[in-house]
Amino acid sequence: MWYNSFGKVVLVIVLCFVLLLGVAFGLLVFSQYYDLNTTNTLPVQTGNTTNANQASLGYVAPDADDDPYLGHVDAAVEIIAFEDFQCPFCKTAEPILEDVYRLYPNDVKVVYRDFPLYTIHDQAVAAAQAGECADEQGKFWAWHDEAFANQSALAAAPAVFSVWAETAGLDVTTFEACVVAERYADEVQKDLNEGFLAGVSATPTFFINGQRVLGIQSEAEWIELIEAALAN
Repeated sequence: MWYNSFGKVVLVIVLCFVLLLGVAFGLLVFSQYYDLNTTNTLPVQTGNTTNANQASLGYVAPDADDDPYLGHVDAAVEIIAFEDFQCPFCKTAEPILEDVYRLYPNDVKVVYRDFPLYTIHDQAVAAAQAGECADEQGKFWAWHDEAFANQSALAAAPAVFSVWAETAGLDVTTFEACVVAERYADEVQKDLNEGFLAGVSATPTFFINGQRVLGIQSEAEWIELIEAALAN
């Protein structure tokens, strides 16, 4: 009967191992959830003061770099958007933000930075690079609008990029050469790296004068955030 006892011991060991794995996984999920809910802001520069608690987390607030933007270069409120052309939440968030920008054309600058979620969106990197090629011709926002409006067509990428480029008024031949050469691969990677350094892990993620804002915001929420930034 020794083998019956041995079998019971093995079963207990296996069950304990499975239980430990479950606990470890639960702790990992909790830690990620906790991080997202307790690091919702980055240090906001106000004169020479800094939120020391947030600075201790090791995140670095991003800047506008040389990325495409709407508004005045020296606007009082700078909103940096880390987005992904294949992200459905970004598609929902973009028109809301653009409508709010139109309410504050002299006070708000909206910057688009690439954060393609390549592990779940197979065309995100290619779309980000194509957007940079459109920016090369000064047509980023027209191409941007086409890309989000026709997001479901990304399954036909990269061929569909040329269709959007033509609609957006680009020189298609020049655009296609840029896309094929992956001319802006380093630029997209730079945006990704700086997003990671800023604590970005999902899209859309926004930074309003350095304060991190996660996810889709309603028009009312944007107005509240902008008014608070203007007051400071």
